Amino acid sequence: MDILYFIIPSVIAFAIVYYTVYYLLSLKEQRIRDKVANELLSGFDFEKEQKEIKSYAKLFQVIQMCPICSSSLALRDGKYGEFWGCSSFPKCRFTKDK
Repeated sequence: MDILYFIIPSVIAFAIVYYTVYYLLSLKEQRIRDKVANELLSGFDFEKEQKEIKSYAKLFQVIQMCPICSSSLALRDGKYGEFWGCSSFPKCRFTKDK
């Protein structure tokens, strides 16, 4: 039982030192990752890219075929909001509310 009085404090001290060193190393690595990310993304325009992604998403949104001409329906913006319209417009003028 007396040996535990010597072993337990040294094990606890080792664990504290180990996790402190691990934490300090992770902070250093995080700073390096942040620095590299900031350098790589310094000229990146997030708002512009987000707008482009949304415009591409609208181009590829298709839910079903047009019942008149069998072309695909695409999401469009109109005077009164978004609607589904035939992709072969102006040949086919089929529309459907969103």
